[in-house]
Amino acid sequence: MRCLLLHREDNPLSPACLGRHWDRVIDLGVSSPHTYEAWGNALGCTVEPSPKLDADDFAKLEMVFRSGLGLLVDQCGLDWWDLLSILWLDQFEQAIFLQKVLETFRSEDEVFVSSNGPQSHLLKTLVPGTIQFLDLGDETRFSSRFRRLSRFTLRQSVAILADKYDGSYRLRRLVARRREASGTPVVLLPSAYENATQMAFYHAASVPDLRFLLVAVRQSGWGCAAPANVSKAHLASYARTGCDKGEIGELLLSWDRLRSRFSDQPEIGKLLAPTRFDSLPVRLQEGLSVRDSWLNVFAKENISSVLTADERNPYTRIPLLLAQKRGIPTVACHHGAMDGRYRYGDICANRFLAKGQMELDYLVNTGSVSEEKVFVAAPLRTSAAPLKSGAKREIVFFSEPYEALGCRAQDVFAELIPPLISLAAEHGCHLMIKLHPFETLRERKKMVRRVIQPSQRDLLRFMAGPISKELMQGALFCMTVSSTAAVDSAMEGVPSFLCTWLDRSGYGYSDQFIKFGVAEPLGCAEDIQNISTLLKRPRTAKLSDLWQSAEPNVLRELLLAAPPELAATEARVPAERLWA
Repeated sequence: MRCLLLHREDNPLSPACLGRHWDRVIDLGVSSPHTYEAWGNALGCTVEPSPKLDADDFAKLEMVFRSGLGLLVDQCGLDWWDLLSILWLDQFEQAIFLQKVLETFRSEDEVFVSSNGPQSHLLKTLVPGTIQFLDLGDETRFSSRFRRLSRFTLRQSVAILADKYDGSYRLRRLVARRREASGTPVVLLPSAYENATQMAFYHAASVPDLRFLLVAVRQSGWGCAAPANVSKAHLASYARTGCDKGEIGELLLSWDRLRSRFSDQPEIGKLLAPTRFDSLPVRLQEGLSVRDSWLNVFAKENISSVLTADERNPYTRIPLLLAQKRGIPTVACHHGAMDGRYRYGDICANRFLAKGQMELDYLVNTGSVSEEKVFVAAPLRTSAAPLKSGAKREIVFFSEPYEALGCRAQDVFAELIPPLISLAAEHGCHLMIKLHPFETLRERKKMVRRVIQPSQRDLLRFMAGPISKELMQGALFCMTVSSTAAVDSAMEGVPSFLCTWLDRSGYGYSDQFIKFGVAEPLGCAEDIQNISTLLKRPRTAKLSDLWQSAEPNVLRELLLAAPPELAATEARVPAERLWA
């Protein structure tokens, strides 16, 4: 058999593919069944999606993350394998995907791979000399990178380049505005992304008598307007010049020993062999600079506790670890509905604030989390004035950064937008496409307009920025692949639908939403035409399962060091009894 492994950015209908005979094509990305059917008809063979991660795969990945702990430790006691290994998660997953695919081939099969992507290097390592590379000639590596960068606005592009080439803050520290430390005790809010910042602000607003300090690792963590009790600063303003070259040298020697340890463990070595760790020396140097900047934050500011909405990010995890070594209380939460990265390790903070029973259930039963660390304590929610009955103005489609998820965004829009805009016309609504912060309005408009008729453009709306209650209250229904927005919809009583056939992550987000009645599953694009009927079904989600707001005094005690008698009480009382 002649088989082709197709990189997620390559086009199988290019002349190089169409000019050859294929018995089997496997897409290493994610596209729609309609796309695979069209490709199959053109190529004369079956086109298959890539496999999903399963329980055994997650167990292997957890073994990888745990196996490297304890050796790559710096002078402050921080374990840099723990901090940095998550950055190679995509490569670890790709190695497992490719191994699963290769196991389906026979020794006599002739296997090709389109060469425009990182899978080429992985395959060279996994099966050296047995895979042939097919150059589709679509674009050079430089043009591919330029095209990806062109998806973003100028401001976003500058921020991306700054993160890539100024990770040590050598330049950004020169222009960052300095903050005058007041000596007042503050709860530190480390953040690297807007969504994490927004969740941290919700918690801060719930405890107005405490003072908070947001320190943004990058520009995208700066966020929107802060509550009155929150001050803001850039981590670059705390950066120091240079770092200890001797410490870097010791860590690189430890890295050599760690790689030897991996090679002595066949199962681990097989999983890690395809992964390129070429950037690790640079990552270490940047990481130590970030660590030193956080040390400067603790030296200059009076930090009473630390709260972050993304502790799995290495650069917002560092201040949690530094605080713990100083005996400072640490609290974590997640800005989205759930975080599948907890499958690979436990919570690092002293306490974790789950928003409701659904997130708690996911952390404990799907993740690798110690239940005793988790408290159900969501921030307070504010209510908007209800709209008049029947004032449903929009169908809301929550888009996602599909390219980062391995999906072909154009195919997703081609499959979903036409039937949705037809439903909008049927119900006298607009179709509102709500963009994710990582998406660009200009590019998404181009993609969507390619798949609709010019006469339908008046029915189309786009929205960037945070989800508003007004948007949700004016929605007839919402649709997404597996976005946290499904929970926002359920919280406002808006029916929500999941495109489960496009969710191939294996992290179980859609399954959890369905289990708790958050959203209705759709099995294929044809099911969209049944939504009008499905809207008549009663909603089954319990709001208390999704969001249980904590009383301010309880949240205050969780953020600050509790006296021994209160700590003993917390150990005896079930979490459910603590919340409003």
